[in-house]
Amino acid sequence: MSLNSDVHIIEDQDQTAILIDDAPHRGKRIDKYVFSPNMQYIATWSEDDKSIVGWTVSDELIVKSDSSVNSDHLKDIFNTDNLENVLRLSKLINRLIGVSNCKQIALLLDERDDPYNFEIIDIVTKSRQILNAQGLKGMIDRLTFLENGELVIIKGKPVYRAYIFSKSNNKRWKCKDSIELKKYYKAYIFKNGKLLLAFDIPFIIKQWNLITRKFEMIYILNWNISQELSMNFNSDCTLLAVYGDNIDTKKEQINFIVFIYSTKSGRLIANRMINDIPARNHWLGFISSGEDERLFVSGPQHDTKKFVSYLLNPHTHTFEKSPDRHALRDIYFPTFDEDNHLFWTFNIISDYIIKIDDNNLSIQKLSQNENWKNYLRVKEPYMGNTFFNVKEIKQFILSTLEKCKLNQVLIQNHYDEPKEYPCTSCTWVIETIILNNPFNIKYKYKLFLKAKIESDKETSRNKLFTFDSNYGYILENKVLENGDILLVFYVNHFSSIQIWALDSKKKTISLTYIWFDKFTPEIIEIASIIKLLTSFHDKLNDSEILTPPILERRFIRFADPMTCLDTDDYKLLNTMLNNSQIMILYGKDIINQIIREKDKDETMLKVLDNCFIHSLSMLKDGDIYNFVTLVDQITFTLVELEKYNKNLRVTERFLSKFNLLVPDKYDKIIDSTYLLFHLQHCATILLGFFHLSFEVRQLFHRPIHYISSPWNWFDLAAILVPTITSIVWLYDETPSIWIISIATFLLEIKFLLFFRVLEYFGAYFAIIIGVAQKIFSYLIILGIIILAFAHSLHLLLRPTTEYSYNQPSYTDDPNNPWNLVPTNEFISSNSTTKGSSLVETPDDKYQFVFSDTSAVSSCGLTTNWTLSILLILFSFFTTIYLLNLFIGLLSMAIEETNNEESFLQLKGEILSEIELFWMLPYQRRKKNWFPEILYYEASVNELTKYVKKIKATENEEEYPPHLSSAILEIAQFKDSNETLKTEIVGTLKNQIEEMLKNHIDEALKNQNEVLKDSIDKINKLFESIEKKE
Repeated sequence: MSLNSDVHIIEDQDQTAILIDDAPHRGKRIDKYVFSPNMQYIATWSEDDKSIVGWTVSDELIVKSDSSVNSDHLKDIFNTDNLENVLRLSKLINRLIGVSNCKQIALLLDERDDPYNFEIIDIVTKSRQILNAQGLKGMIDRLTFLENGELVIIKGKPVYRAYIFSKSNNKRWKCKDSIELKKYYKAYIFKNGKLLLAFDIPFIIKQWNLITRKFEMIYILNWNISQELSMNFNSDCTLLAVYGDNIDTKKEQINFIVFIYSTKSGRLIANRMINDIPARNHWLGFISSGEDERLFVSGPQHDTKKFVSYLLNPHTHTFEKSPDRHALRDIYFPTFDEDNHLFWTFNIISDYIIKIDDNNLSIQKLSQNENWKNYLRVKEPYMGNTFFNVKEIKQFILSTLEKCKLNQVLIQNHYDEPKEYPCTSCTWVIETIILNNPFNIKYKYKLFLKAKIESDKETSRNKLFTFDSNYGYILENKVLENGDILLVFYVNHFSSIQIWALDSKKKTISLTYIWFDKFTPEIIEIASIIKLLTSFHDKLNDSEILTPPILERRFIRFADPMTCLDTDDYKLLNTMLNNSQIMILYGKDIINQIIREKDKDETMLKVLDNCFIHSLSMLKDGDIYNFVTLVDQITFTLVELEKYNKNLRVTERFLSKFNLLVPDKYDKIIDSTYLLFHLQHCATILLGFFHLSFEVRQLFHRPIHYISSPWNWFDLAAILVPTITSIVWLYDETPSIWIISIATFLLEIKFLLFFRVLEYFGAYFAIIIGVAQKIFSYLIILGIIILAFAHSLHLLLRPTTEYSYNQPSYTDDPNNPWNLVPTNEFISSNSTTKGSSLVETPDDKYQFVFSDTSAVSSCGLTTNWTLSILLILFSFFTTIYLLNLFIGLLSMAIEETNNEESFLQLKGEILSEIELFWMLPYQRRKKNWFPEILYYEASVNELTKYVKKIKATENEEEYPPHLSSAILEIAQFKDSNETLKTEIVGTLKNQIEEMLKNHIDEALKNQNEVLKDSIDKINKLFESIEKKE
């Protein structure tokens, strides 16, 4: 339902305030609000009414209620009758977390049956938006609508991903990209697409741009801030405010601390600890824009029951000045509410002043407020470090350069009276002294600089240079806003830019910066100054700090020592080395300049000692940012130096002083996950070498048998690959994903093989191993056949002309991939083509063996008879013949190995391996552990089959099992050789007996015939005798 409000415009001091006088939220109080990314739409939440109202904000700041979602709508959207359970913590947690430019709100919810702990609701259609992405279910860390209309959701444990959604239709957001993130501690996403990830070890913040998908910056955090961080960018994203709690263990109190970083360089430019604003109960943000931008800090004081507000100027690069508490007295005056003090009804966001009075919403422009304009008219001087004061120095350099070009710079001789240049902290004095030295005729005058601290106190004089009154000198100066004095001078062919500072504690002045043109100076005075200023100005362009100072004495010292600076006693260099800020900013440049000096050894040692002293002091104070920055400057230079002389080992000696410098108060330096990470890899390495020792013993015991066994090679791979991967991971960097995957696979398969000794699993392991041994040779034949077909098809189907996947090319070659891909034409509403086409990119084809012939469907099988024949043969051999034959061989192999004897044999081999290689000598002698004989219960039939199997393969094994005569007798097994011998003897005996019998019968038959003839003859003789008688 849309609410139309009566708008009353109140004019007060050129401000526009808009009050909503109707009854949004049914007259209940507005508790929370959020702006859309374009700041033209506001969504408000009422805790009492459990409703949401959307408001449009015009360019004239006319606020008008647009649409609303009441509690009944929310019940329908959440599909619940008890809205209190879904929103039971809404008083403590900001449930209204965002609103988009297209009037869709985001609500953070409590645990419920829905897989998400948030909802995207269209406030106009009162409909729930659908989001689908892998891994998005569960709790989310951040949800933000971007200025370009996209939605970003950050998901933490266990996926650690950033999901980027784009609006596809009225009820759906489409996930256009998913980005894997490192394991972070906290994540922050802003409407301009900036992603900030905070890490506890190391304690840093990394910045990415989700729109460009590029890494932008890294920020080093100090140890004196807790891990409960909050962050905010300024209007143009040039500054980043990081704020949180500072736990003071000595005073037993928690303070509020803020750090300001430059997003261009990542430098820490300002920080401040605020004691009178309670930690975890505050608001911090940048208000206004440009040069008028200020850091606004506000929070309640419970003892006084008042709100305290601060204004800090981040552009001054320091928060040392007391914050302004009264500038917003007539602009920002919230009332303290004891019951609702966690959520402010009065706030300033960017250039808007938002005030909520019950159900009335008031918005004002801060830049149009007269009190704010009056505050800005009082210019705040720059009180930060001079090295960051680039803007003021550039303005002076430009003005002086213009004066030189217009010949308004005068050549001076000497002052009769000292010239004074006052500032807030002191009065700078430049005076000329006449030299009373008869041996020095050329130079008669000296120019000195000193400072008056009070009316009766002044510092000692410091010589600037000497000069001849006949030629004079050029000197331009400016007292900077922070009290330092900048000098630009030319004298005796030497031109220089110097900055002097006052040490109010030591009551001394010192030269903190010097720069000059190292090339040949101009003889003409004005030309030399112009060249100096032009070169210096060019180096300041696009720089946050001053260009590095020049400390090389070979350029400072000229032929006449009276002209040069007083650097013989290293005063200038000592000043630089004792200034920690100079070493942090310019340490690398200073060391490079020292290296080019002749007498550099002693100076280099002094630099390293000073760096160690500064770094140790910073580390003790918890200033880890400056500590890391300084050490990084020095070590980078030393590493480069060792490239030329590796025997120096300066990096090793320097870092050896820092390797164990960890303060006691940083209790999270050794993180549990980090320690667990090391323990995991160390355990893997130790166990890997432990198992490798047993493999080596097996190799020495039976080398030929060990090398010939493929399972031993698998054991070696399962041990060596995870061990080497862990060593690389621990000491170098994270290996590639494929290496980790292979190592994990081998290790888990190796772990699975330990279960083969158990009878419940061992029988299946015996089947797997036995079947693999039987069909291994068949698989080799199958692979060779597939390789032959693949090679033939490759030669037949490969393109004969050149082509590129990046650039379409159409030729007469039928195998050109661009001729094979589908082409889609664009058809208009009147069914006519528009003349343009959409061509798919060619891809690889690899599923031909699984009957996917789409790779050759466009090649013309009817015209290419060679391809047709190969296709038919390949389909027949692989799909029909070889595959079915393979299935049959598997069935026979499984049937042969699916028995208990195979498991018992495998178990015996495992026990023998344990006894030989895993046990100590005294353990092997324990008969209760490893008896001489292992007894197994088996039936006579099973024993007979097992004995026959052993006898059939005993000639193939190097050490066949021994079978006693008792086992052979029980199994009723006779040796096949003896049986064959007996059969042969019996057969020969029968044959011999038959042959002898036949021979005897034949001999007897012949003898019978002979005897019969003889008897017949005798009978005839007896008959003839009888007849004669």
